[in-house]
Amino acid sequence: MKPWILLILIAGLVVLSLFFSCLAKQPKEGFIEHGDISLFFKEAGKGLPVVVLHGGPGFGFHYLEPYLSFLTQKFRLIYFDQRGCGDSQLGESSEITFNSLVDDIEALRKELKLERINILGHSFGALLALEYAKRYPDHCGALVLVGAAPIKSSYLPAKNDFTRLSFEEQTRFKEIMKRGNVEIEDPETVSFIFTCLFKMSMGDGEKATGIDLGLDKGRIRKMFTVMSQLYPFMESYDITEHLESLRCPVLIIHGEKDSVGVTSPMTLHDLIPNSIFIVYNEAGHFPFVEKRYDFVQDVMRFFTMYAK
Repeated sequence: MKPWILLILIAGLVVLSLFFSCLAKQPKEGFIEHGDISLFFKEAGKGLPVVVLHGGPGFGFHYLEPYLSFLTQKFRLIYFDQRGCGDSQLGESSEITFNSLVDDIEALRKELKLERINILGHSFGALLALEYAKRYPDHCGALVLVGAAPIKSSYLPAKNDFTRLSFEEQTRFKEIMKRGNVEIEDPETVSFIFTCLFKMSMGDGEKATGIDLGLDKGRIRKMFTVMSQLYPFMESYDITEHLESLRCPVLIIHGEKDSVGVTSPMTLHDLIPNSIFIVYNEAGHFPFVEKRYDFVQDVMRFFTMYAK
């Protein structure tokens, strides 16, 4: 065989190898069927599975993607739009309950044929993560709870801190809220409202503009339906029961400036035997935005040590 032909063959094999390597790294997405609805998921990376549970309730995982992709370096990262959120179907509104959202996580695990899942939950998603760990201990690995929503409704913030907004933002926010029916406003207006709410719960409010919920009219309608259906639960919930029985490793990350306050995460830490509690100074409800370097280091180290 002539040398130049051999070189072409080698070059071709290298190109094919790179091509298939790139294909392996492409995100995979799809739907699982649970009951009468389709639930959307998206995954990337290889390794032990880490399921991401977004906040809200009602947001969808869109806002988390830019900040959690680092986990694909070592883990199989699985984003999951909860029932009625993002690209998942709404279904019957009466079926949107806290219990059904937890059951949907187990349906995802079974559909993807995973023996065990590790979970990263943000805000309301942290409550779902805790409840899943209590109900399905044999299928739950390690938990990372980020800016966890209060573990009972009595810990919910009593009011918003408008001092974290500019005068112009305060004025527009109050004018919109005075009109009522925020759910019928256009996507830009609804996004403005949530950006203001995020600013009021962050240490560095200027970074709130980097939190993109990916809203359009369809998602807004579904989001407010989910919020409305879960409102009775949010008014009088308490998930502290049996937390002391958890045996999975748990990392609790809390921002010092989070409007939730420190009582709830500290109580959570006291209740869970195998928990680690980290507080980020000058950060709030979105520490993955505000303290990105520290967050990446702490979460990667924890999952590397404890994921199963």
